[in-house]
Amino acid sequence: MFKVIDGKRSRQDKRLLYLKAMGQKSKKISKESFLLYGVKYINLTENEFVERGLEDIRYMLSFTNILISIADRLTPSELLNVFPVDKDYRGEKYGTKDYFTTMAVLREHGMNKPLGDDAERVLFDYMNKDIFNFMIACRHLADRLSYMEGKEASLEGRSGKGFSIDAAGRRQEVYKKQPDYLKAL
Repeated sequence: MFKVIDGKRSRQDKRLLYLKAMGQKSKKISKESFLLYGVKYINLTENEFVERGLEDIRYMLSFTNILISIADRLTPSELLNVFPVDKDYRGEKYGTKDYFTTMAVLREHGMNKPLGDDAERVLFDYMNKDIFNFMIACRHLADRLSYMEGKEASLEGRSGKGFSIDAAGRRQEVYKKQPDYLKAL
């Protein structure tokens, strides 16, 4: 009398669960829980919203800004309870961020002081898979919005390439002509 149950959940199911958890009116949800569910939701849906229109991207960006404003009310101690730091200790060997660099940033800020205006800086230096993916998604959404509005995206500004939007709304790269007296080696 046993029934075999497929234990795998689709991405769609997880997104709906996170949305339901954030929108519960019957029970008051804590700021830590709202941040956790919001970060998980953004990480699951960011790629789909990038492929949609301008209004959807603006919606997602405003939602990420709400999540960051919630994070700036948290202390590093509370952030550690919700998003534990990844236990990777090889940062010095490979020249990357690791557990020790994250803890140094948190101690420098003050463990019992709300993140406040330092929230984005601390989150960028915070080594947790979910937070890392969330901050990349925030940057990706902001760059995509700049692209769709015809502005230079923040990451493209370093490449030296410009772009323009033609009448059909397609993007065309604009290369600056290299002077004749400069030769590539």
